[in-house]
Amino acid sequence: MLARKIFNCENLLKEYNNAIQALQHERGKLLNNAPQLKPWQSRDTLPFQLQSIDTQVREYQLLISSNDLKLRQLRNENVHGVCPIIEWAETINHVYLRICYPNVKDQKIIFEDDKTCLVTCIAGEGQRLCRLKLELTKRVNRVATKVDIGDTVINCILSKEERKLWRTLVEDERTDHYLIQCKGEDWISQFCL
Repeated sequence: MLARKIFNCENLLKEYNNAIQALQHERGKLLNNAPQLKPWQSRDTLPFQLQSIDTQVREYQLLISSNDLKLRQLRNENVHGVCPIIEWAETINHVYLRICYPNVKDQKIIFEDDKTCLVTCIAGEGQRLCRLKLELTKRVNRVATKVDIGDTVINCILSKEERKLWRTLVEDERTDHYLIQCKGEDWISQFCL
C-alpha cells in the first residue's frame, strides 16, 4: 500500500537523522573530553574513533539522500488518491485511534451513528476529496469521545459502550489486513490528545 510505504519511508528518515545526531553528539564528547590514555595504549585511538564516526555519518547521509529520493517518487505516485494508515489500541474502557493521512488538509471526522465513523479530507495535488468510512466492531459513546485533528493526523479516544475487548477495530476483516495496524500498551502510554 502506498500510504504505508510513505509512512515507513518517513520513519526511516527520522531514524537516520536521529542516528546522525547521536553520532555527532558522540564526536563532540570525544573532542571535548579526550580520554586519558595509559602509557601502553596507542596515541592514534582518538583519530581512528573520529574517522569511524565520520564514516558512519557519511553512510547515513547517503541513506538519507536515497530515501529522500524514494519518498519524493512515492509522493508523486500518490497524487490521485490517498489511503490512510490507521493505528489503534484498546483498553477495557477505551479505543485509542490515530488516522494518518500524508499530504492532506481540511480533515474532518464525523460519527454518523454509534458504530460508523466517516473521515473526509482534501488530498493530493489535484485537491480531490477523499472519504473513509469505518464500520466499528462495537458501539461507542459519541458524547464521551475525544477528538484532536492535526495537520496530517486525527487522534481519537473512543469511549466504549460495553466494557469488553474488541477482536478487531472494524467489522470488515479484509480492511483490517492492509489498512489498520494494531498497537500495544506502550503505544497507549505515548498517545497524547
